[in-house]
Amino acid sequence: MVYFTNYLKRGYYPFVLEDDFDVRLQQIINHTLESEIAAILSASRNNIEDYSLYIEEAG
Repeated sequence: MVYFTNYLKRGYYPFVLEDDFDVRLQQIINHTLESEIAAILSASRNNIEDYSLYIEEAG
């Protein structure tokens, strides 16, 4: 019940209120690219990692 009350108070993505918001957001983006999108597109992890590096360098 504690978690549900916290959910009602802060919402589904409460990390936006934390100091390390940018780090958490990057972790979620990386997870989505590396596992979920890779699985849907049947892409290899190496291709996804190369694409992630390209995005990072592009800024």
